[in-house]
Amino acid sequence: MTKEEFLIELMQVIGKPYIFGGSGPQFFDCSGLVQFALFKLKIGPPYDMTAHGLYNYYRNYSYELLLDKRDLGDLCFYGEANKITHCAICLNDDFIIEARGGDETTNSIEEAKKRGAQVSVSPLNSRKDLFTILRPNNLPWLIYSHQATP
Repeated sequence: MTKEEFLIELMQVIGKPYIFGGSGPQFFDCSGLVQFALFKLKIGPPYDMTAHGLYNYYRNYSYELLLDKRDLGDLCFYGEANKITHCAICLNDDFIIEARGGDETTNSIEEAKKRGAQVSVSPLNSRKDLFTILRPNNLPWLIYSHQATP
């Protein structure tokens, strides 16, 4: 899949409702959206994971971005090292796509609508608890010499 095709896939889920435990294609929670996207790239994790589980998994198969320019497919993790509470995907240096606005009690489309909980594009810094950004080694459009295979 090309970078452009991946971006088109992501744009098609904007507005889908946030439902806790949802992994697409009709509704998502934050980790479900990230996993859905990574499976499209054929680099998804071996089983369903929480945001914290995704952080633990991908930190072994990714490059941590410090001052690097962020790019499509980079993974954003929010919270702290021992408790990642949210994850999203970078669209570019400034914006992310995320399933947001819900929590573990958001378990119906009606509840999601009432809360405005859905997949949306947000500024990268819209939350104050950004912990780290990881670039998966196997993104199809980026190749690193230190590549590892999950």
